Amino acid sequence: MNSDSADYLNPAYDSFAESKEHLNLFDFDGTLFRGDSFADFPIFAFGKLKFGIALLRSIPDLIKWKLGKISNSEAKERFFSRLYKGKSVADINDIAIRYSARIDDRLHPRAASRFFKALDKSEQVYIISASPQIWLQPWVETVRHKYPDARLILLATIPETDCHGVLTGKFASPNCHGAEKVRRFLEFIATDKVCESSRPFVRENFYITAHGDSSGDTVMFEFADKHYKY
Repeated sequence: MNSDSADYLNPAYDSFAESKEHLNLFDFDGTLFRGDSFADFPIFAFGKLKFGIALLRSIPDLIKWKLGKISNSEAKERFFSRLYKGKSVADINDIAIRYSARIDDRLHPRAASRFFKALDKSEQVYIISASPQIWLQPWVETVRHKYPDARLILLATIPETDCHGVLTGKFASPNCHGAEKVRRFLEFIATDKVCESSRPFVRENFYITAHGDSSGDTVMFEFADKHYKY
């Protein structure tokens, strides 16, 4: 499949697509963003030297992950801790605001085109990412200001903070990867008033398009009626 094609996983839905409410699920890294912000943001924030030192110190954890002794989430959290433990949320947020311009410069053309087209049509759009929300939220807020009538929701890995607004180095939520992406979406939409109404989320009432780039998006693809892989 080329990067501009789509798979129709539930063909029967297509003939009824126009009568359904459209809902879009976008992965971030490698899909909307050309690259991996989990590596790119700390380089932007702290420089290549500090990032490189943290990466070297994480080699034992990466080996344990490859050997199956720890999970991907554990390895990721330990690396995150080496860079962010003890950092002020306010300070990281200030850097993330500046980082928003970099995100704009590195958007994937085809994915971004579909993303902004959905917002133009005031469809529901969800960004579901394994990267921590702390450096994605400012960019999402700038997009919301540009599309005030659209419904744009960010669901991402949540870093833990203490009572003083300092990052502990741990995650307050599971790593939003693989099946966790669909679980987070269903959890959110079950407690949210869909389209600001009191009606419950009924899967059959929605035509869902998923956008992703890797095996970490497979469950999201299977959940959707249609998907694009970049």
